[in-house]
Amino acid sequence: MTLPALRSAALAALFLCASAASAAPKAADPKAKETPKKNVVALVVPFSVDADDGVWTGFAAAEVITDLYAQDDVGSWISSKQLDSALRRKDLQVYDASDIEVALPLAKSLGATDLVLGQAVRAEGKLRIQAERYNVVTKEMTRQETVTGTDAELPALAAQLAQKLLDVSPKLAPMTTNAKALQEAANGWLDLVRYPLQPRAGNVPPLDKADAIAAHFQAALQADPAFGWAHAGSAILKALKGETGPARAEAKSAQRKGHFDAWLAIADSFAARRAGDAGGSHGALEAALKARPGFLMAASYLAEEKMEAEDYKGAAAAWDRVLKRAPRHPYALGQKAKALGYLHQDRDALALTRQALDIDPGDPELLIELASRMIDAQQNQEAEATLRQAMEARPPRPLAWLRLGYLYIKENRMQDAHDTLIESLTYAYRDDEARTRGLVFQDLAIVAGAQGNYTEAVQYLQQAKSEGAKKLPCAVPELKSFHGKAEFDAVCSAK
Repeated sequence: MTLPALRSAALAALFLCASAASAAPKAADPKAKETPKKNVVALVVPFSVDADDGVWTGFAAAEVITDLYAQDDVGSWISSKQLDSALRRKDLQVYDASDIEVALPLAKSLGATDLVLGQAVRAEGKLRIQAERYNVVTKEMTRQETVTGTDAELPALAAQLAQKLLDVSPKLAPMTTNAKALQEAANGWLDLVRYPLQPRAGNVPPLDKADAIAAHFQAALQADPAFGWAHAGSAILKALKGETGPARAEAKSAQRKGHFDAWLAIADSFAARRAGDAGGSHGALEAALKARPGFLMAASYLAEEKMEAEDYKGAAAAWDRVLKRAPRHPYALGQKAKALGYLHQDRDALALTRQALDIDPGDPELLIELASRMIDAQQNQEAEATLRQAMEARPPRPLAWLRLGYLYIKENRMQDAHDTLIESLTYAYRDDEARTRGLVFQDLAIVAGAQGNYTEAVQYLQQAKSEGAKKLPCAVPELKSFHGKAEFDAVCSAK
């Protein structure tokens, strides 16, 4: 099946799930209850557009609104990168979220309380944007606004929507007033947003369209040299190319007095991490979160840092920082449960994962987490049944096969483990699944060791390292007999 066909199938599945799980969103109701301002977790998805060549318009408008909401520092917000991560698990693109039947389930899975989406239409030389705000829990439309102007007025139009829909202060300026700069930056980010930036991403593959993306950011900065979003994209692009010094310098120098730019903090942190400066990466995120406690992406990345460092007590506390601002965030609940599982608090971990599933029933990622907690609690039969339920999701989730392979290793069913893990690799093809592939190769090495296949074990360990794995399972009992052999020792000792 082609990727476009896969995307169409995924959209169809999402529509069916949304329809089966709940009634259609209710019509606008002036008495509809809104979330108190300080408790809002806002998700602004790219607006739908009336022509393929105008996709950037809906993406740019959503980014301007999100940026203004972040500057206002009242509630919390979900970034377009977090939205992209959720969509990619469904083989969808950011612009696929503009449909309400897709957006509402996604908003729930991302822990949002309030959703903003809309439609941008060009007619007779004018740009007309109609946008709505929804309460995610009740599915009620709480506000609806329309603005009209020219393409050149897009930044101002988006700012008006931020004020009318999210009560953003009219004193705050949009991240740029130059429509040309906004268009170029949006076109660059539409390609760049799919690249994994989180601490636990593993190795990132070579960039596609690197020159074209760079050209978009250069054009944006020619139109507006102070445009932080374009500088952040340019810095991330440099870091992906290995130019981490210039990347950090650009991210730091582009900070503007009086304007909080979330993406520059992410760019600085990412470049520092790529340079091996864990302290610099951590510091950039902490400073951003201190400035804006509602910056959920920074809070999540800080928690992932703790998970990567295997500081699970610190990770549980870090996930609590996310949950303090977004208590109905299923992913954060599931990740805190994972940290508790590593701390052998199995009962609490299971309860927390089930709480996450109560918020987002049937979510495949949460089912995988529940099965993992069951494995920790030695509930193997229940774990296998739960993983097989997760395997029914479309598109397939390679983590389900990975965890089932691990369960078979624990049960000494090595051939079953091998076959299941190989199947996992066939599904883990995306750029942001390097870490998953690395874990599969590590488990395959353990299986090869148990079966006495030295050459295969070494090859699998080498492949795990090529995917960014930093800690290989060289000390496990299944590989003990290979200690002292040249190739094995070389791959295990190499940094």
